[in-house]
Amino acid sequence: MISEDRFTSIFQYLPNPGIVLLPNDPKLTIIAANDAYLSLCNVREAEVVGKGYFEAFPEHADSAHSILRASFNKVLSEKTKDFFPLRGYDIYRRDGGIDDDRYLQIENIPIPDTTGGISYILHIINDITETIDTAVRMRRIDNLEHLEREVLELYFRKNFSMNDLLTYYLKGIESLFPDMQCSILKAKGEHLYIWSAPSLPAEYVSATHHLPIHDHVGSCGTAAYLKKMVIVRDIANDIRWKDYKEIALKYNLRACWSYPIIDAEGKVMATFGIYYQDVKEPGAEELNIIDKATSILKIILENRQYIEKLQLSESRLRSLVDSQTNYVIRTNIDGYYTYYNKKYDDDFGWLHPEGSLIGRDSMQSVLPHHHKRVLDTAERCRLHPNKVYTVELDKYRRDGQAKSTIWHFVCLTDMSGNPAEIQCIGIDNTERKRAQDELKASHKRYRELFHLSPQPMWVYELDTLKFLDVNEAAIKHYGYSKKEFLSMDLLAIRKDEDKPSLLQAVGIMKKDSGTTHHGVFKHQKKNGESIYVDMRSNVLSYNGKITYLALANDITERLHYVNAIEDQNKRFKAIAWMQSHVLRAPVARIMSLVDLINNHQHTEAERKELLSYILDSAHELDKIVKEISEQTHH
Repeated sequence: MISEDRFTSIFQYLPNPGIVLLPNDPKLTIIAANDAYLSLCNVREAEVVGKGYFEAFPEHADSAHSILRASFNKVLSEKTKDFFPLRGYDIYRRDGGIDDDRYLQIENIPIPDTTGGISYILHIINDITETIDTAVRMRRIDNLEHLEREVLELYFRKNFSMNDLLTYYLKGIESLFPDMQCSILKAKGEHLYIWSAPSLPAEYVSATHHLPIHDHVGSCGTAAYLKKMVIVRDIANDIRWKDYKEIALKYNLRACWSYPIIDAEGKVMATFGIYYQDVKEPGAEELNIIDKATSILKIILENRQYIEKLQLSESRLRSLVDSQTNYVIRTNIDGYYTYYNKKYDDDFGWLHPEGSLIGRDSMQSVLPHHHKRVLDTAERCRLHPNKVYTVELDKYRRDGQAKSTIWHFVCLTDMSGNPAEIQCIGIDNTERKRAQDELKASHKRYRELFHLSPQPMWVYELDTLKFLDVNEAAIKHYGYSKKEFLSMDLLAIRKDEDKPSLLQAVGIMKKDSGTTHHGVFKHQKKNGESIYVDMRSNVLSYNGKITYLALANDITERLHYVNAIEDQNKRFKAIAWMQSHVLRAPVARIMSLVDLINNHQHTEAERKELLSYILDSAHELDKIVKEISEQTHH
């Protein structure tokens, strides 16, 4: 019916779905269909070739008959191509079901013959569903990041309870993903307790309160027990839900995925659960949501744990605050420093070259044009103790660059309820403000999320490991120019001893058919500085070829902090051992010798000998106490 040498190349290599029709109106016989078209429409070649268009696709007789017929008539009468407007179409599966809408642009093109007539009609489809889905996902990501910022800001408000905060967050997620029903269960002892579940039925919430942490106890109980994510795609037929599926199915809860929120000590704090009313497995977008949500929840819940523990001891409070990445200061009612943490001293201590800031006027570190705002905010705090007030300020670093910070002011009271101190917690807002300024300056750059990412990102080729593109964050963080990056490969940012681990990871990626890869690696900046990064790589189609998009999260400071805490714990254990073992020996001897002197008769020589033994033991005890003191001050 059609010569292979004329049309094979068109339909076997054309990426767009297409068919060839004879201009025998009204039948419009299909004489060829490429693989892309057959795949899109879920049909076999023998089922459509040789049939009329509306005979092969009778479903179009109802859904799009008039539009298609008008287009074919225009092509036949005017001998010119015709475009369909972009719209959604139902795609029928072979089992008779209907897939989700596909967004298609359709073009009918006449192929002229030698006499000026029409020999064939090309029916070409451009499927832009993925493009539209990507745009929707990107908007969701933007909205999710905005929600995360709101939640973190609300976290610092003392009048916003943890229950309200978690409910606000879950409702925000559910508004972005209407099919999700979320829950957070608090781990306490050997059970899980409902913390927040805003959209789950009250009876179900009541039934799953006080849930045992054990294997095969639904998704959440199992996740908390195993300390890993549990995916249950079909509650009705999963053994882990054997004892709980009845109440779940009563409310049409068909799938449940749960992720444990684990603190730095490896203890489960809570579980984050996602329910669906359909049998479902998580896709890439859902996994990304779980990853983001658990990260935020871990930050919030871990900080909550820290605060509860630190309320027991001012010294422990100071130790933790000094380790925070936020700025923390306190002043008396007159504005003179009474406390500041290490982060604040590192970034702004240079403004007071005379030394310690304690007792100095805090307004000396405030830029003149911010004085009135700061004084007004402090006055409002004094008038309304324990209420948080927020102000955004610019501060200049030693290198002259401005650092934008959001400060939360609150007035603390003494035992009598009178204003005593102003506490200020500052969050570095520089990167976010810079990104906002760039977004206002260029709408185009706003759409190019790759280049606006605050974290280093790059595109690379797996076979050659060559950099194909890098974003601004990578250029700034690593110190190389974009031109330098594009002339390098991934091995160039590794030291020689770290290159084998990269090559090993690449080998695994080549064997693994998955799209997402994750690991922690050691990188080297241009200035020679070594950093540890949490790397995530995803498959990406870039300029017509398969590449990988990599996201680098610098975790060096966090690792250093963990190592410092571990070193400190070792010293504490050594001191405890000395106190419980070494210290007891001389004390026991002294007590025994005193007992001998008091309760037994001795000659003068024996008495002197016993006293010399007591003195020797006292010297030994003094030496041990000095060693403990030295350990404490290291």
